Amino acid sequence: DRSGRFITMQGAHQFIAKSYTLKLLVAAAYNLTPRAISGGPDWIDLIRYDVRAVAPGEVRPNLDEQMAMLRTLLAERFKLTFHTEPKEFSVYALMVAKNGARLKESTAPPDESPRLINTVFPGDRIVLPARNATMPQFASMLQRAVLDRPVLDK
Repeated sequence: DRSGRFITMQGAHQFIAKSYTLKLLVAAAYNLTPRAISGGPDWIDLIRYDVRAVAPGEVRPNLDEQMAMLRTLLAERFKLTFHTEPKEFSVYALMVAKNGARLKESTAPPDESPRLINTVFPGDRIVLPARNATMPQFASMLQRAVLDRPVLDK
């Protein structure tokens, strides 16, 4: 599919995940890198799903609330159960460069929800716009969307 893989909220109530495997959905829901997930059936990393869900309420859910809803969906639709065990990983550390940060401070109103949309296109082209997002939120998006190990905001 030429439109790539992404997770986003459209409007205040529609959650969309496009072209995600079950492993990628679990990784997103639990803020993990896919490498942290082991076990499961063979198809966990093969079959791609499009997920469309409607969020209840009057207010757009924040990212934590969206991922909580995704965890509920995974438990209900896939009967997902799991356990945790410690694993050692190399990590990426997100740090300010010696010459200082070259990011622009957001001009969005402070009460505006962060906009973090990631799209992974065929051929490994990645688009990661972020608006009104904190560095921990951006680091989390990098980890969920494109990188092969945890990302720490230093």
